[in-house]
Amino acid sequence: MTEACATKLNSGILSSNCVRKVRLSFCIYKREILQILMPALTQCFSIQEVNLSANDLDDSYSYMINKIMSAHQEYKDEQIWQYGLRDEVPPKTRMSSLKKINLSHN
Repeated sequence: MTEACATKLNSGILSSNCVRKVRLSFCIYKREILQILMPALTQCFSIQEVNLSANDLDDSYSYMINKIMSAHQEYKDEQIWQYGLRDEVPPKTRMSSLKKINLSHN
């Protein structure tokens, strides 16, 4: 994947509110690609699964993976807090954020 393709993909994911799975196997060949995709992976809360398998990611990518997981957990916590103020339970659609990250074969 080129940086131009990553930029377009990032924009597409950000403009959608129904993307459920992002599969990026065998296509992240340098750090800049994942950095370009970070806004989409951390701000699109409809995403339930991210597959980053077989991209030769090493420990130096861990801060980016942590940022993705943290952003989605913060979103869930915020939804629970906001609905809790009204003594309500958030609907399932508001809580369907990230559930799975596949990092196999890295």
